[in-house]
Amino acid sequence: MQDAPSGYCPIDNALRQGKRAVCNVIGQTGSLAPCQKLALELGFRSSASFPLSVFGRIKGAVNLYADKPDHFDEEELKLLDEMAMDISFAMEFAEKEAERERAEEVSRISHRFLEIVHAHTEMPPLLKEYVSEIRRFTGCDAVGIRVLDEKGGIPYRAYEGFSRKFYEMENPLSMETDHCMCINVINGATDPTLPFYSEGGSFFINATTRFLATVSEEEKGETRNVCNLEGYESVALIPFRMENRILGLIHVADHRENMVSLRTVEMLEKAAMQLGTAIQRVRAEETLRASEKRYRSLFENMLEGYAYCRMLFDQDGPQDFIYIDVNNAFETLTGLKNVAGKKVSEVIPGIRESDPELIEIYGRVSLTGRPERLETYVESLGIWFSIAVYSPRKEYFIAVFDNITERKAAEAALLAQNEEIGIISQQLWQAAKLATMGELASSIAHELNNPLATVSL
Repeated sequence: MQDAPSGYCPIDNALRQGKRAVCNVIGQTGSLAPCQKLALELGFRSSASFPLSVFGRIKGAVNLYADKPDHFDEEELKLLDEMAMDISFAMEFAEKEAERERAEEVSRISHRFLEIVHAHTEMPPLLKEYVSEIRRFTGCDAVGIRVLDEKGGIPYRAYEGFSRKFYEMENPLSMETDHCMCINVINGATDPTLPFYSEGGSFFINATTRFLATVSEEEKGETRNVCNLEGYESVALIPFRMENRILGLIHVADHRENMVSLRTVEMLEKAAMQLGTAIQRVRAEETLRASEKRYRSLFENMLEGYAYCRMLFDQDGPQDFIYIDVNNAFETLTGLKNVAGKKVSEVIPGIRESDPELIEIYGRVSLTGRPERLETYVESLGIWFSIAVYSPRKEYFIAVFDNITERKAAEAALLAQNEEIGIISQQLWQAAKLATMGELASSIAHELNNPLATVSL
């Protein structure tokens, strides 16, 4: 269709002009196109071509031949025009149906990948099921998912169908030292104007051996071409991203030719978008779980008691609070068990009457957000506590505390001992003072009784 054939050709006219073309005497027009020469050789003397239009585009033609000249009269041509229109309508219907089926398939596959994405919160099972579904969808021999790591490596995090030898040879690929198409795709070094790259940055080829035969050794350079060496003729590399950053790729390979069409690649690019988002989410969840595990370990093993609570108010102010979470030390230090989800008034009956200032402090902190530290005796428990209380959000508070009853008892004993020592010291001082006064009085009396004892003759 790009270059018009030399000589008159009804088929070419019908396809180019979009209307019927009739030749009732083949060979009468002088120079003949190849199709007319062939018709004469086969004994045909007249022909007619009718274009087939599908949604305004010429997709083909119906070509009729007769073995005698002037075979096609106007009445017959009108009937044949109607026949061509009917065929065009049937082709439009078939194309609509095929498009509907493709849309349903895309929807089904997209839905399936969404199911996988939302079914997993850990990386290994997510990637494993993704690989299995891609392999089922494409019908290819092998599928793997490479994920870029912090050191520039792109190891397979999941794969099916590749031999152990291939896996061990390809798994250590490095963005820093290796040269291959996987590296190009993850680097984003693709050119959609070339036939083996898609607009989405994917690479796909359906005959690696025939393709490489057209490439010089110099052009191949240092590229590894391991897929071809392993006998894979059809190969597709589909990058997955988070925003504009490429996180890795989906590797599809098959020993047969023509297994990865552009439509398949475009479908996998949609799946790759979902995968990129899922990997980022799972990474965030894994980081969060690790953080929660560290926090939980600290929470459960800290020696101080911990209580996370929600304050309850009425028009008169703070009235009660609910234990949301407590650690192991809480029970050890307070003697209270199974308090989570219960009100303090249920756990410690009468606390509002016996220790109203504690309720007031917790209520104040939960509203103002200003942390406080205090030492207080909880009469209802008969325990002294050292408490640091703060509010993570309005109407909630966290109390971190220690049982200081023994310390307070020791302080009281020490104070009593100091008081007793003070009394004894005072008594000793008084006794010493009296003794000194007695000695002085005795000395004075002696002097008075012996007034001349100190006179020397």
